[in-house]
Amino acid sequence: MSDEEFDPTTVPAFPVLTLAMEGEQLVTLNGLPVDVPEGSTPTEAGVAAAAQQAAQLGLDAVRVRAVVDNTEHRMVVTADGAAHELAMPAPETEQKRSRLPLLIALGLAVVIVVGGTVATLAVVLQPGPAPVATADPGPPGAGANIPVLVPPGFSEQAAWSLPIAPRSEPRLIDDQRLLITTNSGELNLVDAAAGAVTWRGAQAPRANDVVHASEVQGRLVLATGESSLTLWPLDTDQSPVAPVEVNVGRSAKVTYLGSQPLITLPDQTAGLFTSDGLKLTDVPVTAVPILSGREGIIAANEESWWTLTADAAPVKKPLPRPEGVEGAPLLISAADDDTLIVVWSQRPALTVTLVDLPSNMTTLTAPMNARITAQDVPIHAADAETLTLGEAFIDYSADPRAVALPSRITPVAVSGSTVYGTESNKAVLVDASAATPSSEPFTTLTTGVSESPLAVLTTTVYVTSEKVDQTLVYASTATRGHAP
Repeated sequence: MSDEEFDPTTVPAFPVLTLAMEGEQLVTLNGLPVDVPEGSTPTEAGVAAAAQQAAQLGLDAVRVRAVVDNTEHRMVVTADGAAHELAMPAPETEQKRSRLPLLIALGLAVVIVVGGTVATLAVVLQPGPAPVATADPGPPGAGANIPVLVPPGFSEQAAWSLPIAPRSEPRLIDDQRLLITTNSGELNLVDAAAGAVTWRGAQAPRANDVVHASEVQGRLVLATGESSLTLWPLDTDQSPVAPVEVNVGRSAKVTYLGSQPLITLPDQTAGLFTSDGLKLTDVPVTAVPILSGREGIIAANEESWWTLTADAAPVKKPLPRPEGVEGAPLLISAADDDTLIVVWSQRPALTVTLVDLPSNMTTLTAPMNARITAQDVPIHAADAETLTLGEAFIDYSADPRAVALPSRITPVAVSGSTVYGTESNKAVLVDASAATPSSEPFTTLTTGVSESPLAVLTTTVYVTSEKVDQTLVYASTATRGHAP
């Protein structure tokens, strides 16, 4: 693209590099010295260093705050070394979806380390105030007839119901909060028992973007994005809470197996949120990053696993292997920060193992005839330490167990040891506490309805349905003594 076609004002507001100069004597980029090659001026060297940073971050251009003899200038530097002057910004008063101003307002610091160079936003992490719950107006929509099937043992009358955006899917964040998207384009956290809105977030993502409960710098957030990262802090009294977009690089992949978002980049590199911000760290050759947790990033290959932190050398340990098992694992996943799930492909069956990371001990070895693929991602219960992985049910509590689910089932939701899903285009549930689980249809009647509950707790299931001119989410509570 030519200089005439390039518009520097379209470059994202984050990250911002700080280039400092004092006359012709000092040049630093984010506090680190910049070498001035012979025959080059300090200005040229500083611009070249900023261009190198942009290229290493996978960006076409990056914003730069240049401070020359205590006078501030703003510019954009492209990855090929062109500098474009920017007008100094006017004071920002309107709350909108922005990057750097929101990071400052919310106290999220971001630090990026690439090739030994540190790029720091001078932002101090401040604890946010406690969330303020909306006063409970009473269960909305209580007593309404639910127009779709609910599982056996649950009421056909709603404990509450709320309108939601069409094609959106409510999601249990934990055993007390359900996340919904409203018709006005907001994210709302709803009290799972009463249907009262307790938190509001502006600008919900697209309907097919999954939102995860996560942590960033010790703060609880909602997070979404697979090649980008958008955060909504939960510990602020703003209402609605504006989203924060974190630029993680054009080639990044974001996953959510651990308590923090894991940012994986090319060339054996991963991103780690620390108390100082986001840092990039090297991943040992042949290892694949699995999760980002409170102790650091966990990476593994077929023989070893590593804990990667921002400020220390990687800690390597052997990956426990079941006796008699050979070859590489089919899949290495995770149940939580402390528990790896390793699936070994052993004909004619698979072997599922759980590895407790603090002790590096295998807590479960379970051969089974179940279909699991390398692309499968766990579906967690919100009210228990249980999950499904492909066609396997796994309990990763202090008394772990794993069993194969009926073949051809597609799990949708899990509560305790009950799995809800579809089988042969019919809604079914499975009692996974049985030694050989089998499926049970919701009804013996011919209904043409195949949907399972989209979210489940032991005492409540949540279903969605079109109702005349709107889409509703319904909460159905268990009938005493009859719920699975």
